[in-house]
Amino acid sequence: MVGPAGEPALEDLTARARIRDAAIRLIVGLIGVSFVLNAWFGRPKLKAPTVPRGIFWGAAAGFTSTLIAKWDRLTDPQKRTMLAAVNADADRVVRLLSELLDVSRIDAGRLRLRPQLVDVPQIVRRVVGGRVAAGDPPDRFLMLAAGDLPETWLDPDRVTQIVSNLVENGIRHGAGTVTIETVRAKTASGAAAIELTVTDEGAGIDEVSRPRIFSRFWRQGQAGGTGLGLFIVKGMVEAHHGAVTVTSATDRG
Repeated sequence: MVGPAGEPALEDLTARARIRDAAIRLIVGLIGVSFVLNAWFGRPKLKAPTVPRGIFWGAAAGFTSTLIAKWDRLTDPQKRTMLAAVNADADRVVRLLSELLDVSRIDAGRLRLRPQLVDVPQIVRRVVGGRVAAGDPPDRFLMLAAGDLPETWLDPDRVTQIVSNLVENGIRHGAGTVTIETVRAKTASGAAAIELTVTDEGAGIDEVSRPRIFSRFWRQGQAGGTGLGLFIVKGMVEAHHGAVTVTSATDRG
């Protein structure tokens, strides 16, 4: 498509800019992931993770080359499909880099918190709303919140990440309804606190595996993921002086 005087149309320029942006994010993300992994596995006693094949490059490398070389010969649906694949791979790599950096900060005891007054049920609603907007059916979620919750000073970004990781884990590895419940609780010292529970209706986790689910790079079955989500949840909860546990009934998530 061309504009006045044979110049590329605005739509083409916008699409090419999106390709360039996705490619840059992919390259920067890969460099960052490589740097963090090299730093980690240069240390003694660290075992390299089993990362799903293709998580770094995926379809992005081939599609980027094709888009650049054959732009004028591709149909709009083909361009959209390839651009979506490149963008998805870039998002995945950038997210992996972010998770690796969080793990590094947790390991080093340098996870910074910016506490403020937080409405935890509102964060839950926002996370679930994002999942529904991304395509998950609304009836997959049930949100329950007690009416007598105490004021809590937490880092809202970290709490959002905790809730997001737990909900994603329930969606990815569980089945049926994912229930997110927030109730009033007490700390060991008797101070008012909030307890957040995320449950699903999946097959559950066997007793042998339960102690390991909060370990770095632990994954269950072939459901995908990096195996970092629950390790990050544990690190962030403990940074808030909280605790995280898992229970699982037979044939139940």
